Amino acid sequence: MSEIVRTLPARLDIVIPAYNEQECIGEMIDALHQGFQVLGDAIALRVIVANDGSRDRTEAIVAEKARTHNVLCVSLTRNFGHQAALTAGLDHADGDAVIMMDGDFQHPIETAIDMVRAWLGGAKVVLGQRNMKGKLPLMKRVTSDGFYQLFNMLSETKLVTGVPDFCLLDQAVLKVMQSLPERHRFLRGLVAWSGYELTVLPFPVTDRRAGSSKYGMRKMVQLALDALFSFTTSPMRVMSRLGLASILGGLFYFVYVMARYFFVGDLIQGWASVVVLVLVLGGIQLVFMGVMGAYVARTYEEAKGRPLYVIDKVIEGSTKSS
Repeated sequence: MSEIVRTLPARLDIVIPAYNEQECIGEMIDALHQGFQVLGDAIALRVIVANDGSRDRTEAIVAEKARTHNVLCVSLTRNFGHQAALTAGLDHADGDAVIMMDGDFQHPIETAIDMVRAWLGGAKVVLGQRNMKGKLPLMKRVTSDGFYQLFNMLSETKLVTGVPDFCLLDQAVLKVMQSLPERHRFLRGLVAWSGYELTVLPFPVTDRRAGSSKYGMRKMVQLALDALFSFTTSPMRVMSRLGLASILGGLFYFVYVMARYFFVGDLIQGWASVVVLVLVLGGIQLVFMGVMGAYVARTYEEAKGRPLYVIDKVIEGSTKSS
């Protein structure tokens, strides 16, 4: 790694997406400002909370913290989703470096501080990697490993296994993220796509401090689909191969039907051939239409050019941390 000289004190923005996080967000802001005091005057910290249409007291709590802390609250008009909220926070970041992390204490503050130390040492991108042997449930580990293996198999952009959106980006990388216009965003994929050298820091998986996760299975599946359709056209090639396999399977079944007809004679005339044609051709067409439809739908949504999010208000806090 080439030697990089940082000008101190450096400005650090920490972006936290928040959706109904009234149980954690205030404590998280306090803990961040207190924890980063270990770096002394080397870092000027600002916390950017992207309030993703929360219906509880999240915004009020962040606004209250903004009276005494260097906090910026970007409130969206509704719940646009985790990736959109992170993007809103990144768009308002202008520090020398930015960290993306959750506000429920599952991304350790100690690891975030280690990320800053690595950045001060010259790293451009520092990724937090889950210690999969920790408290992560078995099903979560299996699905996570499966997704990363599938993604890396299909896409030219390679992901580090077990890496969430918890990462530090240098200002140069941040500007790249801010310049990308696409609507269906998979930020950890975009970070890897940018091509900067990656530094990986493992961190232990811990329980939420309070409340419950707002990111259910449906949202995780949608994020996985967005990731695959945004970074590779391999599903269309895979469907072509499956289509060919279906045709071959149909031909073998046709041979089997003919053999039964001539040597056993227990088949209803005309029924088997119709079933073969319907199953093979119908299945191929439906699969192809589904995959092509997914790509066309994304093209349509990108072409409309709607903003990724709509801001309701921005609350800027004190420039002094207590």
